[in-house]
Amino acid sequence: MDKGKIPVYSLEVGHEVITQILKSETSQDLLEYTLYRAKNSHVVIFFNGDGARGDFQNIPEQLISLRLNYDYVTFYYRGVREGKERSINDYIIDAQELLEHFRADRDYTSYVFIATSAGASVVANIVPEPIVPVSQVILIDPADYYVSPIGSTGLTWDGESEYLPENPVFSDSMKSIDSSVEKVDVIGFSLKNTLNHQYAPHEKRHIDQEGYYSRLNQQMVRAFYDKVPDVQKGKFRSVNEIPHAFMRDGNIRKNIRSLVRLLTNLLR
Repeated sequence: MDKGKIPVYSLEVGHEVITQILKSETSQDLLEYTLYRAKNSHVVIFFNGDGARGDFQNIPEQLISLRLNYDYVTFYYRGVREGKERSINDYIIDAQELLEHFRADRDYTSYVFIATSAGASVVANIVPEPIVPVSQVILIDPADYYVSPIGSTGLTWDGESEYLPENPVFSDSMKSIDSSVEKVDVIGFSLKNTLNHQYAPHEKRHIDQEGYYSRLNQQMVRAFYDKVPDVQKGKFRSVNEIPHAFMRDGNIRKNIRSLVRLLTNLLR
């Protein structure tokens, strides 16, 4: 893969911010990532959900302000900014290409994967044989999907659907997670804001409403944690103050503060 231009600027607390484009011989679409670098030996990579254009765009700077000893990486799956529909398997290929790039070009001694929604299925597929040394995984309201035939998007289980998968799902990979991963933490968002398989009106999506359901089936969310070998289980947190679409619904600043507080408590 070829490298694109690299704009660089600095944050006040010492992290350089490097945006880089990766080109692929197999795709005309570009994979763009941003590295918040302070030359730490540990790095956090954030994995967006399905079709997301920035689930974590404001999170790294918040964590940087707390002076944790990490570098941070956010990235966009190919074609997402152009509105192209892609499968979970496509996202997995993108993530693998990014990790191969980091393995070749960076010298981090350990990686932390933080993923939300469909990004959790991407991570689940990678961690049995990770390309880079992964020490910790944090999954935020993870969404599960059938593995075959193509890891299609749009087929996860919402709060009103019964989670009884009849065929292999991506969360099954958590059973065979690589032994180098020291712990897996999972955060579930139990806030009830959907009814009849539809979101409540936008102005009410941050409110826990009686008679409504969570955006995702929380038994499914818990499955990502329950399938992890006991020795690698970290913490499971269920919270009802943050909507699933935390960068879109409700008070976004409050959502970010709450999420950063959770992540700070979980990061090693």
